[in-house]
Amino acid sequence: MEAQDLYHDIYHLVVKCCTNISPDVLKLIENAIEKESSPAARSMMQAMLDDVDLAKEKNKPLCQSPSFPVVYVTFGDKIRPGNIKEVFGRALVNATKNGYMRPSMVHPLTRKNPGDNSGVRVPNFEFDYVPEQEFLDIILSFKGCGAELGNAMKVFTTAQLGKKLLWVEKVRSGDSD
Repeated sequence: MEAQDLYHDIYHLVVKCCTNISPDVLKLIENAIEKESSPAARSMMQAMLDDVDLAKEKNKPLCQSPSFPVVYVTFGDKIRPGNIKEVFGRALVNATKNGYMRPSMVHPLTRKNPGDNSGVRVPNFEFDYVPEQEFLDIILSFKGCGAELGNAMKVFTTAQLGKKLLWVEKVRSGDSD
């Protein structure tokens, strides 16, 4: 596969993930509306379906921020992922510049926002090698950083970091990864 073709496919995958939801999820929402007894709940789910239609019609994102991108790649001996990390990074930056994503990715320690959803380990990649596989399988999932994120976060103050602050300063200046 040519590098430009791979970029084109990945960019369109990013845009599609930002502007649409899968048919199975649409069907689940439609079924839930039919079974729901609460008018308020039905109204909210119908608003979700209307939003999907409007996003598709206007080629606009469904959500102001799709959250953290995670890419699952399966490959085999006959086709390798090559520079897929670089290609995805470029596609995310361009999708952000084109208005499909809010530039919300920040460095986990310095909180510096490059303004284009680029950064250290953005997106996150999970690779799976299947020797006999003759194709490249890519799944992109935007992991919500709100209710879906089941962990805790703590913002450290300078006093709490103490001697470790020197390391943070190195990271901030680009001397460390």
